[in-house]
Amino acid sequence: MFKNIMIAAAVAMLQRAMCQIFGFCLDHEECPDGVCDEVLTELDSLDDDSPVVTMAPGLTQAPNFDIQWDQINELVQAGLAFIRALRSFLGLSNKVG
Repeated sequence: MFKNIMIAAAVAMLQRAMCQIFGFCLDHEECPDGVCDEVLTELDSLDDDSPVVTMAPGLTQAPNFDIQWDQINELVQAGLAFIRALRSFLGLSNKVG
């Protein structure tokens, strides 16, 4: 149960951080029109897709995740691509020469 709560907290923190990054882009005049709309919509939809938090008398509330472990490699690769793109966007990429 504690593991599920930690996963829910991690997802919420990532959602908040990504909303900050892409929201900043959207509000910046140099950000191309509409470029961040799709990702912000997807981030917003995480709330719709989040597991229902259940509570019963005497029980601690805990989200009910049904993790699809066969999708972990795709998630890891997407995470790596996001981090590399973010580093490049922020000018933190390794410079050659």
